Amino acid sequence: TLSPATLSPATLSPATLAPATLTPVTTQPTYSNCPVHYKTYSTDSGSKYYTDVTDAVYTLVAPDRVDNAGFYKANGWDRLPTIAPNAEVLASKDYPIGETFLNFTLMDQYGNQQGCSVTINVVDDEVPVYSICQPESSQINVGVDQDVCSTVVSWSNPEASDNSEDGTEITKLSSESPGDVFPMGSYDISYAAEDDYSNIEHCNFTVVVSDNKKPSFDTCATV
Repeated sequence: TLSPATLSPATLSPATLAPATLTPVTTQPTYSNCPVHYKTYSTDSGSKYYTDVTDAVYTLVAPDRVDNAGFYKANGWDRLPTIAPNAEVLASKDYPIGETFLNFTLMDQYGNQQGCSVTINVVDDEVPVYSICQPESSQINVGVDQDVCSTVVSWSNPEASDNSEDGTEITKLSSESPGDVFPMGSYDISYAAEDDYSNIEHCNFTVVVSDNKKPSFDTCATV
């Protein structure tokens, strides 16, 4: 015979019925390879931009990000932290002369974040290019005028442009100018084209004034 006590339902304590408490993951994700924080590049040839920064930002792509919470594989998940902005997109942009600051945010699925900053410094070390310049390998050869030992010599003033598109200043370094009267002799003519970033290219050539006139008689006896 079973007693009433034997047939009564089991008594569960409140502690037994309480739901399990989940401890939130608050550990910041970490970069396994945040790149060098300051990178310097030269502009692309003939351009005022630099366009290939893959070596600076591609270290931020998925294979190099980890999360030290260690919670993913333990729960059968394979979600990695996300990176914003996307490094592949940034690598395809045009970076102008000067400094561009890239701020990356690594965020896991719990909202924990970690930053990584990279500065892209683009410099212009390309010299200006002359569109008009007397070839250095050639020289201007002229003869003196009749009855004098000099002549007027002219040439086209040099013109130049620069990849930076910020302007180019051309300075004449020699004292002679086109349209001057040149006595007999040899003259080295030099110009300097300089951009806003102190890149200088020279235009050099030579002017040679020679006496190519035959002598003439003031009087000559008739034979």
